Amino acid sequence: MKKCFLMVLAGSLLLVSSFAFALETNNITAEAEYSYLKSDMDSLGAISVNVDSFLSAGLVGRIDDVKVQSGLIRLGYKVKDAITPYIVLGESQLKYNEALRGFINLPWGSAADDLLTTPFKGSGFTYGFGAKGVLAEYNGAKLGYDFSRTAFKADDNANTSLLGYPVPTSTEVEYYKWTVGLNLSKEFDFMEKTRGIIKSITPIVGYKYSNVSMDIQKTYGNDDLSVNTQQNAKGSLHSVIAGADVNINDNVSVGVIGSFIDETGIIAKVAYRF
Repeated sequence: MKKCFLMVLAGSLLLVSSFAFALETNNITAEAEYSYLKSDMDSLGAISVNVDSFLSAGLVGRIDDVKVQSGLIRLGYKVKDAITPYIVLGESQLKYNEALRGFINLPWGSAADDLLTTPFKGSGFTYGFGAKGVLAEYNGAKLGYDFSRTAFKADDNANTSLLGYPVPTSTEVEYYKWTVGLNLSKEFDFMEKTRGIIKSITPIVGYKYSNVSMDIQKTYGNDDLSVNTQQNAKGSLHSVIAGADVNINDNVSVGVIGSFIDETGIIAKVAYRF
């Protein structure tokens, strides 16, 4: 229900923005995007477990090596240079490693260190919304912005290693991400140099801030004996981006952007303006 509400809200805002002004088809934009990003978000969180007074544990959960691979479609309408609202639809795959560190007490002894280690790999439908535009322009150089909010839910049934022994485990993750960025770009004409093959090339550099939140619910064991845990992993990521758009003509462009520092990886896209 929450997902449907957000999509209806985003779509409504896009439609209202479109019809509030004279609707022109050449202001409609569509982008197909592929991204592979690795986040440097070592998140620690306390987890307490108690099962029928038989087993007790004090654990600290560590989430690291977070990777997200996405294939997305962004549909937007350029209201004016300063704002192009858009909606996001697609699929994302999430991977990460989780290790629970601490102590565990059993009737016959105790142990410490990495008690539970679980790899996660799951995919889910991705949805979201955002807006981008140009804030200022000087001598052909443009200062732009882009902000977005995306989310998806993924699950996995990989075994957990408990002190070296496999334990059946089901995991469900709700992934949320807010991103806001500033970028500087300038278009250079290449029509003559490429004999009409390429209209222009636009180098881009910028900064982006991302806030990632993962709500993780896990069930260890089976119907005879199971333990449920909940954890919220968060990360604040600061990154530098650099790349370029190659404008084939007035309607079609392709681009590649690299991301560095806290979030590393690549974003490749093909854009079409009607």
